[in-house]
Amino acid sequence: MKRLLFTFLMVIMAAYVIAQESTHPLAYPPSPDARYRLYPTQNMYMFLRLDTKTGQIIQVQWSTKGSEYRFTSTLSNIDLTYGDTTATAGRFMLYPTTNIYNFLLIDQKDGRTWQVQWSHEPENRLITRIW
Repeated sequence: MKRLLFTFLMVIMAAYVIAQESTHPLAYPPSPDARYRLYPTQNMYMFLRLDTKTGQIIQVQWSTKGSEYRFTSTLSNIDLTYGDTTATAGRFMLYPTTNIYNFLLIDQKDGRTWQVQWSHEPENRLITRIW
């Protein structure tokens, strides 16, 4: 009986560990043609909301402490398609890096790439093209 209980507990623990090891930046990927996507950061309260059609990014912080801890701030409000009328949802995608504050943004149509850095301090936020 003890061996059966031990085996059961080991299986449950192994399933829990495997469930925690997601390598995809999204736990629940939306449809491929979704206009907006939320990307988690390594900060449990901070997400990046990407407009997959234009490449514009909004930093979104949530909180259970009250409204003074919840906010949005713009990382990039420039339409990175530069007026391309053929742009469609799903064109841009974010990839996390090993640095908690940095992501890579890629234009899946032409391969252009940007470094995206979020921060609590406005002076430390940036989006810059990688040539």
